[in-house]
Amino acid sequence: MDTTIKSSSSRNTTIDYLKAFAIILVVLGHSLSFYANNINPLPNGMKIFSSLVYAVHVPLFFLIAGYLCHKQDVKKFYQKKFLRILIPFITFTVLKLLFSNLVTKDFIHGNSVWEQLLDAFVFGELYWFAYSIFLMFLMMPLIWEKNYKEPPRKAILFLLLFIIFNTLLGAFNNQINFNFFQIQKTIYYLPFFLSGFIARYYKDLISHLIHKYKVIIAAICLFLIVMYSVLIGFGVGINSYLVKYMIAIALMYCLYLIASLVKKGNKTLSRIGQFSFQLMLLDSFYKVILYKIFGRLFLGGAMDMVIIFIIPAIDLLLGVISCEIVRRIPKINILFGLQK
Repeated sequence: MDTTIKSSSSRNTTIDYLKAFAIILVVLGHSLSFYANNINPLPNGMKIFSSLVYAVHVPLFFLIAGYLCHKQDVKKFYQKKFLRILIPFITFTVLKLLFSNLVTKDFIHGNSVWEQLLDAFVFGELYWFAYSIFLMFLMMPLIWEKNYKEPPRKAILFLLLFIIFNTLLGAFNNQINFNFFQIQKTIYYLPFFLSGFIARYYKDLISHLIHKYKVIIAAICLFLIVMYSVLIGFGVGINSYLVKYMIAIALMYCLYLIASLVKKGNKTLSRIGQFSFQLMLLDSFYKVILYKIFGRLFLGGAMDMVIIFIIPAIDLLLGVISCEIVRRIPKINILFGLQK
């Protein structure tokens, strides 16, 4: 299997597929956690599977975002991120506040309107991912080298520093709290973003190594994943950030191998990947509604495990249909970050 990325076209196809895998795992992970928190505890095997899903889905999103981030005109860069991330973040946060107060109380984190607004727009709790990734993009011009052809020395330095910091923080059981302005999650996931940014510069070398040593790398990754799964199965808590970082990278590599096997032109995965950010924002709406519908019809019986996987599939289908409709509506598509 030749996993070398040789052209812009194949690279974009692989990235689209990886983005699709990431959002599929995010929606599936949310379905698993919603079921476990609101209906019944997950069986041990499903707990292990859920742990693996949560170990890779969001880190993969950040790594891809970092890979796609490159030195460019700062003003245009900020304008693009404002339109593609901040505007949808504001739009969906407002919709979620309305949804929470009018339809369900699942997402309310405050007793008063002021507390809810503070929680949503200052702390970014309703959509922490969008909040954190926007902050990362804001700081990236400070990390870019003067010449895009120069090795990413600043990024490598910050990557090492934040891995060490997060590892030390985990050793103290995260007793230092940076939850305000999503600083803690931004710090936690920044190494994945920087890893993607660095990987873009060294993509030819990485592709060469993957092609030459793919069996050895795959064996090491599988070994790490199996060992992690065994420890989770025995209820061993893993707090080491370095271990979690390595497991996430190992899982990403496996997903990359799968993506490289998918035939080019897979319209389903390409569309899911294209709308991945919006699908993440839409997920909470459809997930709650679908669980309310299926909860009355099926949940609580032998079909539970099947329904857990069916709901994410319907969730994604509804999300893709919604995005296809919205992107054709002038001005409204801008609010969802779907302008052409």
